[in-house]
Amino acid sequence: MVGGAVNAALANFTKALGEKGLNDDVNVTWIHPGLTVTERLETIFADRAEQQGKTAEQVEKEAVAAEGIRRLGRPEDVAELAAYLCSPPARHIHSTGIVIDGGGAKGYY
Repeated sequence: MVGGAVNAALANFTKALGEKGLNDDVNVTWIHPGLTVTERLETIFADRAEQQGKTAEQVEKEAVAAEGIRRLGRPEDVAELAAYLCSPPARHIHSTGIVIDGGGAKGYY
């Protein structure tokens, strides 16, 4: 629940900043990554594995299956999207959120 509330607040904040960005010709876009391999995620998987008597690899495999995705995201997936959004071809993408989660999100943004 906390994550959902934070995401909703971030989306609203992005819209508000987007209005300000129009005045200064600055694009504002929110990137919402799904499960992405980071030190934090590895720690979460290790903690869950210890609590459940499993390996971290088993916990990761279960998380991927539960999300309905093929693989975990990688930092470079998010970085490449950010780089694209900073490039001229993305000049008309503004005041919106982009989910990069391998299809894990089941709703619309």
